[in-house]
Amino acid sequence: MATHVQSGQVDKATVLAAGIGLDVQEEIGGWIEEADFDLHYFQSADEILSRLERVDLGIVLLDAAVPGFYEFIEKMKATPSPQPIIVLTETFERDCVVQAFRCGAIDVMEFPIDRDQLLERLAEAARVDARRAPDRRLYRRLTRLMGSLTRREREVMQCVVEGNANKQIAAVLNISEKTVEVHRHKVMRKMEADSLAALVRMNMVIEASTGANLN
Repeated sequence: MATHVQSGQVDKATVLAAGIGLDVQEEIGGWIEEADFDLHYFQSADEILSRLERVDLGIVLLDAAVPGFYEFIEKMKATPSPQPIIVLTETFERDCVVQAFRCGAIDVMEFPIDRDQLLERLAEAARVDARRAPDRRLYRRLTRLMGSLTRREREVMQCVVEGNANKQIAAVLNISEKTVEVHRHKVMRKMEADSLAALVRMNMVIEASTGANLN
């Protein structure tokens, strides 16, 4: 049975839906569950966004009429390795369709929804997310590790991955070389990096995902 999620953590939810009218929830929900997808309904697009960090493999099923639709898909576009989106709409609106595809939507489907087409798109979205999931897991792990660093440790890490020696880092940050060594050791331990090369690789993943450096 589909769940209307109000609070708590979504565990391995596959399809996260918002804005779907009550008149079609039962029919569409039945199709989705018959195809062995888990289905969770949310009250708003923002609520889905707040839960996606807790979802490993997921697909967003979103009615274009849901409040905050455009803001949601823009936020998803900026998310590293985002879960794929399928948009449902009552009427064809060019701006909606163009914006949805620009933000990575798998498809935009008009009501009445065709059962076979919906299930085909869901299967395609599931395959897409299975390919994205490893990168997303890695990014989440690295951001969690990054969160354990102090600001000074992040500054030292940035200098290290840019190829600076301890003496250069000490001069840039106006601290002693001994202090740099202490921070480097803490960075390597907290980031669970067994080599400088591994640390550089981690930084590359974070930069590629966010388009920004560590600072």
